[in-house]
Amino acid sequence: KTRQIANQITYHAVVLDTKQKNESLIPKTIKHIFIVTDRRERIETLRKIAKALNSDKVMVFINTRYDLEESYQKLQYHKQEKKTAIEHFKSGTVQYLLATDVAARGLQIDNVETVINVNLPEESKEYLHRAGRCGRNGQEGLCVSIITENELNKIKKYQKEFKINVVQ
Repeated sequence: KTRQIANQITYHAVVLDTKQKNESLIPKTIKHIFIVTDRRERIETLRKIAKALNSDKVMVFINTRYDLEESYQKLQYHKQEKKTAIEHFKSGTVQYLLATDVAARGLQIDNVETVINVNLPEESKEYLHRAGRCGRNGQEGLCVSIITENELNKIKKYQKEFKINVVQ
C-alpha cells in the first residue's frame, strides 16, 4: 500500500528496504523460552519463575485488567498507583512491574532484564513490543512465556514471523 501511494504522488518512487531479508525484528541478545502449564496454574508458575530468577528488573505482562487484579490478589502483591509503581520500578525499589499492554505503552524503562508473559498477547506485534522491553542497547535479556498446550501454535507463529528461536 505504501508503494502504491508513493507511485501516485511521485514520478519514479524508489523503495529502500533497510532490513535484511533474514534479519530478526527482535534483538538476538534476547533469549526466548516458554513453559507449558495448565491455565489455572499460570499464577503459581509465575511465582515459581519469579523465585528462580536472578533478575533485578522484571516486567510481567498480563492481557486483561481483570486478570491483572486477580494476579495481585493471588500473589499478595501490594498494588500501587500506576505512576508510583513505575517510579519505584525504575529506581529499583520494586523488582517486578505487573502490567497490561495498554498500561505499558509508551513507557521508557532501562535495564529491564526479563519479560514474563503470563498470557500470550492476542496480536503478534504485542509480543514484539513486550520482548523488546528487555535486551536493549546490546544487553542480554530473557523473555519467558507461560503457555498452555493450545498456545503452542502461537509460539510457532512468533518463531516464523520474527525469526527467533523459542525453546521449552
